[in-house]
Amino acid sequence: KTTPPQFASSSGNDDTWQDITVRNNYFHDYQGTISFQNTSNVTFVSNRVILGGNHITPQGSCDIFLGYSYNVNFTNNIINQCANLSNPDQSGICPEFYCDATYARGNYFYGNASGGYEVCGTSHPNNYNTNNVITGNTFNGNGISGAGGQLGSIIAPGGHTVCPNSGTISDN
Repeated sequence: KTTPPQFASSSGNDDTWQDITVRNNYFHDYQGTISFQNTSNVTFVSNRVILGGNHITPQGSCDIFLGYSYNVNFTNNIINQCANLSNPDQSGICPEFYCDATYARGNYFYGNASGGYEVCGTSHPNNYNTNNVITGNTFNGNGISGAGGQLGSIIAPGGHTVCPNSGTISDN
């Protein structure tokens, strides 16, 4: 098992990490999650992510996690097989709290225990998950675990009752 890249800090919403490009990598069978927190202007392109989120935590697991992020672009990636560990989330990409302008274009999501893309809204004070664009992706066999009723390719558990979500989903 390997440790995935962590672009994160505990200093709050201050764009600690800026102008990040992660390109042409193969991440597989790793403990934890690829994490983008306190980030802006991220490009995650032409990567292959397989068997991520291989850990049980009370808050959930996912292949790629976002928090306190702005302008994060996922383009032309293969994101598959987030583990079925019977805990929350279990999704491919999970922008969870204080996220704005997250883009998923031309990716292939398959075999994730929950949704391939989860527009999540947790109950953090004044949380938001805005301006998501999910377009031109291929989804196949996601939401296979049925954990917590999170079935489907693109999911939004809690929806607007928890925090404001907005964006466009088209041509998937």
